[in-house]
Amino acid sequence: MVLAATLLVAHPGDWPMVAGALVMAAAGTAVCAALWLHTSQFIASACQMMDQMPDAEAGRLPRTPVTELQALSKTYSNMASRWAARRQSLTKDAYTDSLTGLENRNSFSRSLTTALDRVDRNRSVALLFLDLDRFKQVNDNLGHAVGDELLRAVARRLLQVAESVTPGVRHGSVRVGRLGGDEFTMMVAGKDVEQRAMRMADGVLAICRKPIVVDGHELFANVSIGIAFAFQRMPTTELLRRADIALYNAKSAGKGRHSIYRAPLNEPDIDPAALESGLRRAVERGELEMVFQPEVDLKTGYTVGMEALLRWNHPHLGRLSPDSFIELAEESGEISRIGQWVLHAACRELAALKQSHEVAADLVMGVNLSAAEFLGPELLSSVRSALRESALIPSSLRIELSETVLAENLADAAEAMASLRALGVEVAIDDFGTGYSSLKYLQSLPINVLKIDKSFIDGMGKDERSNAIVQSILELGRKLGLEVVAEGIEARDQALALRRAGCTRAQGYLFAKPLARAELDQYLFDEQERRATHVA
Repeated sequence: MVLAATLLVAHPGDWPMVAGALVMAAAGTAVCAALWLHTSQFIASACQMMDQMPDAEAGRLPRTPVTELQALSKTYSNMASRWAARRQSLTKDAYTDSLTGLENRNSFSRSLTTALDRVDRNRSVALLFLDLDRFKQVNDNLGHAVGDELLRAVARRLLQVAESVTPGVRHGSVRVGRLGGDEFTMMVAGKDVEQRAMRMADGVLAICRKPIVVDGHELFANVSIGIAFAFQRMPTTELLRRADIALYNAKSAGKGRHSIYRAPLNEPDIDPAALESGLRRAVERGELEMVFQPEVDLKTGYTVGMEALLRWNHPHLGRLSPDSFIELAEESGEISRIGQWVLHAACRELAALKQSHEVAADLVMGVNLSAAEFLGPELLSSVRSALRESALIPSSLRIELSETVLAENLADAAEAMASLRALGVEVAIDDFGTGYSSLKYLQSLPINVLKIDKSFIDGMGKDERSNAIVQSILELGRKLGLEVVAEGIEARDQALALRRAGCTRAQGYLFAKPLARAELDQYLFDEQERRATHVA
């Protein structure tokens, strides 16, 4: 219709050019190349007829040619519509996963590459690599039809979570794809990708724990998630590799959880200045976390205390231990703020545990302090503030120091320890035996607890010197009235040997690894049941 209407209003001399342009635009080059010969011949004959007509009649055509033009234009329009629909269908098949309707591997990789090319100071990319836990069992036991429907349901849930993070998922900065099988991917690009990616991961884990009913079967599609971040440009394959490694770590840690890729600190894309900048904002962003390793009585096996251990959940490097950033915190001056956070967080957690668990009533919380924190002018005020805020009695808190801290300024350390002891707070020397003047410390400092370094425990039964050192420390502790705690117990024979030697307290992986708060709650619940069973 468009072709006929245009020819009627155009000058007859322009008909060949106008008709060619319109047909080429509507039907595409491939279709028009095949049809143009017939069209040009028809229009040429019409033009020849017009040339033979008087000038007065040149603006009018006989009815028959116009009718033929209209019919021909309708035919070409129908062909163009079918060609466009076919092209759209082919495009959809090329970039869409036929089972779930999500982006397929090719399309998602192209979207990810485009996002990585745009990474700059204000724009980053987060990649989530997801895999269904125990999906093979669904296919094997219930059939592939049920498995396919489960994958469709998971895809819908992923889109639902992505939409909650960034509305307009398909056209926004969040993409969702299926690589194949039970592997899915999600991408977040732009600003604040760390927070958005973590919200997305938490949302996916939560929604996938809810049952899915397929063909009368109630199924649970728990997922494991690997997360990797790109704060600088990198190849698409590299970011996928990192997310895949993180996914493997999540599955190795027990499945049904997410894990962040932790890059080695010497990787070329790790900027030390960026690490320091991230540390300055770690408190505000809520990236710091406490984990707790129980301390047990070797005679009863019951928990008598725990050590609070700091972790930094860096958005790019993953979970970092203090060894990776404490020196940087001291150099940058951030150690004071971090120390304040650690003290208050540890006391709050202990107070909450004492309210929730009967077995936690007499627990003592050990908190490690660096030299800058312990010898700083705000130590006592920080301790008092943390105790007051949590309503803990001072004897529930133990400050733990390494011998290297004490070596820096023995006189100031002794004064600080005396002030803490006067307040009622316990003081422990951590990693005892690794310093150079241990006996001098014991003679000069008002301490409560000695913690035997793991290196000596590892040598027990293998090295007579280690055996002698451990025996000497235990004997020294008994004579000075100090509690002695053995660290790093990993084998049952170590625990038995220490118990025979007179050691009463220990901590290590034999009893429990460092536990997150939820894991610690379960640990204490289990212990309560053991105690109740023992009493009965």
